Amino acid sequence: MLQMLRSFLFVLAILNSFSLCAQQMVYEVEVLGMNTGTLTVNRSREGSVTRITMNTEAGMNYLFGKSEASFSSSNIFVNGKLEGSYARNIRDGEEIRFTRLMCSNGTCEIETKEGKGKLEPQPKLCIAAIFFDEPKGVSQVFSEDWGRYLPIKNIGESTYQVTMPDGKTNDYIYKDGVLEELRSSTPVGKARVRRKRD
Repeated sequence: MLQMLRSFLFVLAILNSFSLCAQQMVYEVEVLGMNTGTLTVNRSREGSVTRITMNTEAGMNYLFGKSEASFSSSNIFVNGKLEGSYARNIRDGEEIRFTRLMCSNGTCEIETKEGKGKLEPQPKLCIAAIFFDEPKGVSQVFSEDWGRYLPIKNIGESTYQVTMPDGKTNDYIYKDGVLEELRSSTPVGKARVRRKRD
């Protein structure tokens, strides 16, 4: 009985420490000034392992129909390096892009809709991670969505710009080191992703 109580207290202590190391941020997605959905990012840490997930669900009705989009990614960091990542980008029921990344001993194998390959160097940051930490002094960031490194540059006070492979840009605006707002272009117009307050 005493051993069971000790085991229960040990599991409870682990769960409490895990929940203390978990963060969640929720953002409202606006397109053309209308609220179209939400974006949620979660980060949890346990020892040297950090897991970051991102999920977006958005939909918009317009004159000739409806457009729906979703994006999800799951990223595992060990000792500050990305060890695994999986992402899916779906628009109107069709998978637009997907990425699988697995790293071992500094070597990263990547698979996207375009095929398989290698990625060097092993990422230390991904797009989901820069929601939690302002990317000061960084010149590239791994995009889970595109399955490649993208250039990032500081364009003003706590404001950074990431250039997509198609030439479009996303602007990341930070407050106190955490992403406050993201501005981007979408197929239906300009989008703003703004952090919700409790």
